[in-house]
Amino acid sequence: MTRPVGHQAGLAHHGQWDELIMLQKQLAGGKDDSSNTETNSKLESVLIKMGLLKRYDQDDLKAIEGIGPKIELLLHEAGIKTWKALSITAVSDIQAILTAAGDRFQLANPSTWPKQADLAARGEWKAFYEYQDQLNGGKEA
Repeated sequence: MTRPVGHQAGLAHHGQWDELIMLQKQLAGGKDDSSNTETNSKLESVLIKMGLLKRYDQDDLKAIEGIGPKIELLLHEAGIKTWKALSITAVSDIQAILTAAGDRFQLANPSTWPKQADLAARGEWKAFYEYQDQLNGGKEA
């Protein structure tokens, strides 16, 4: 059992955080037996407690920079309820939803939402967070 521990240390030493999280989930089974839901790895739990990692529920549209609770509700009412659905929705269609909802949503810029949603849907969290770090108010800087 020392090999997985040594392997984990090596991944941490080299900053391979995504690989370390996946390995820890494999070693722990990655599921809560009582609720059959995915559990956080030890690394994820520590990073979440430190405020260094955000954890989103599956298909939480508020994970997308620029989408808050009210816009999430608008998208849900329009039938866009998953990251995958948002990722394949044309920006012009999203803009039409916002425009139809009134002036209070005119400042929202959905130009990056499909790309963010695609990364989230594919579970590419490192790329997702790196992309969001480049955004300014949900827009490419």
